[in-house]
Amino acid sequence: MSVQLGARDRHPVRGTPCANRRHWYADWHDARRGQHRHNAQDIFAPRHSLVVAPEAGVVAHVSSEATPRGGWTLTIRSGDRMYYFAHLQDNPIVSVGDRVRAGDPIGKVGSSGNASRTCPHLHLQAYVRRTRPRRYINLYDELRRVDPRLAGRAPAPPASEPPTQESHPCPNANN
Repeated sequence: MSVQLGARDRHPVRGTPCANRRHWYADWHDARRGQHRHNAQDIFAPRHSLVVAPEAGVVAHVSSEATPRGGWTLTIRSGDRMYYFAHLQDNPIVSVGDRVRAGDPIGKVGSSGNASRTCPHLHLQAYVRRTRPRRYINLYDELRRVDPRLAGRAPAPPASEPPTQESHPCPNANN
């Protein structure tokens, strides 16, 4: 299924990528602890980088506290898809029921939840509404179209876990 994210300025993270490291972690569907698959794209960026809505929709869920798994999270409903944003730095800056347009600020990049030992990043997941089992959408190709830094690049080889502060230093992780 093709996901249409809009124009080039609809990249979900504003600002510069992490210096001296690739800012994407191409780990779609990698096995993770707890026997689940990573059905998302991780976008690394300096802490507090602005996260924006990739397309217009309605905020369907906002965490009221940082959860152990996703940390500070929110979900946007857009047509027949849902977008889930996790590991935000703080409580999202939108509320349930808010209408957002593509490019509207919704939160900030962080490393909350089970990402507390990884470099700051946005965990962006999309799935088709009202499907059982849930049908996840691999956003890599669509995100590559809106990110000129990825134009013509193949995904990086997958790994079993995201890079950590210790295994892959993030020089500007606390900016």
